[in-house]
Amino acid sequence: MRELLLKHLDAEGRAQAELAERLYQRLYNHACPPPAPDPRFYLGKVGICTPDNLTAVSAAVKSGKSAFVGGMVAAVLTSDPENTDCLGLRSSNLQHGALIHIDTEQSPYDHHDLIARVLKRARIEEPPPWLLSFCLTGFSCHDTRRGLRVALEKAAARFGGIHSVLIDGVADLVPDVNDPEVCNGFVSELHGWAIEFHCPIVSVIHLNPGALDKTRGHLGSQLERKSETNLRLEKLEESTVVWSDKNRRAPILKARGPCFAWSDEKGMHVSVPNIEQVRLEEKLKKLRELAQAVLASADKTFLTWTEFIEGIQKVDRVGESGARKKFEVMRAEGVVRKTAFGRYEAA
Repeated sequence: MRELLLKHLDAEGRAQAELAERLYQRLYNHACPPPAPDPRFYLGKVGICTPDNLTAVSAAVKSGKSAFVGGMVAAVLTSDPENTDCLGLRSSNLQHGALIHIDTEQSPYDHHDLIARVLKRARIEEPPPWLLSFCLTGFSCHDTRRGLRVALEKAAARFGGIHSVLIDGVADLVPDVNDPEVCNGFVSELHGWAIEFHCPIVSVIHLNPGALDKTRGHLGSQLERKSETNLRLEKLEESTVVWSDKNRRAPILKARGPCFAWSDEKGMHVSVPNIEQVRLEEKLKKLRELAQAVLASADKTFLTWTEFIEGIQKVDRVGESGARKKFEVMRAEGVVRKTAFGRYEAA
């Protein structure tokens, strides 16, 4: 089929022939499935950032996005992940592929200070040669894009491959974040590079001012549509939680997402307990105690749905509506479970 396709299009010019070759390379082959990609990063227990894919990280101003990117870099650098606080992130780089970090927002001094904190976080004295971190603040969007392409080609040749690409300030790579034609073309180009160099490309973008979940312009919308993982950094009182509900794979719930906050003592951001998770655990503890009390009051191990609702009303002194709501949370959170006989027991 390849020969016929090329022969047919060869008369129409070299460009069509090259396109035919690209089409053939992407033709579905039932006998030769591509290998399943391993995530280059994990956030908690959830794999994120697989090769050939895009990841978007969105955050409001001053929500700790550069610190989070620093945590990603440190997770790749550290040789002691069990004793290193990488803000909930894990990674490895056994092949020593290049890690490309582009900073388009901070001054050269602040960029240098960021990488110094990364080394401190990773517990290493000097960066490995395969860490390529560029401060491109002040570059034009066209020069930044061309520079990234050059960096990818040079690094792939030197180190035998690319581990991942982190772009802190992706909006600086386009002239207008609200131009659909420009932004769609750029995101396609970025995705093409991720496939060509078999690596994940992570793009950090701001939320619109005052918005809770709308990223900047058409660029943000297109990145969200094309990314396999959309991570959100959101302030929770004095800390920042990392979560996601728009993934191709497992979601990362806000109540269980990793949190971090600035520490004056450490001179950098550190992991802290998730406030919502603490509150949820306290709520679930009370519901477990309530479920046990309902079973004890009935002197039974199993109860029907109706018996459980009536028992919650009696023990907790709430109305039927309140009892139903509490039971639904019990069931959803695994406090109680349904048996093969259609009754409910404490999990």
